[in-house]
Amino acid sequence: MGSSLEVEVEHPTGFFTVQMEVDNSSGSPVVTKSALLRTARMLMSGSVYVLESAWENA
Repeated sequence: MGSSLEVEVEHPTGFFTVQMEVDNSSGSPVVTKSALLRTARMLMSGSVYVLESAWENA
């Protein structure tokens, strides 16, 4: 049967976590599933002005 684990990977701006499922039943580990989540950093912030006419037919 497989086992689940998390591996932290370092990169220039920090770390991210990789979730893995590994099957050891054959004597050699086989990665059967891996997943990672990466989020983007905020590049800018501000305000948006919407014309009143844009809401007339909404």
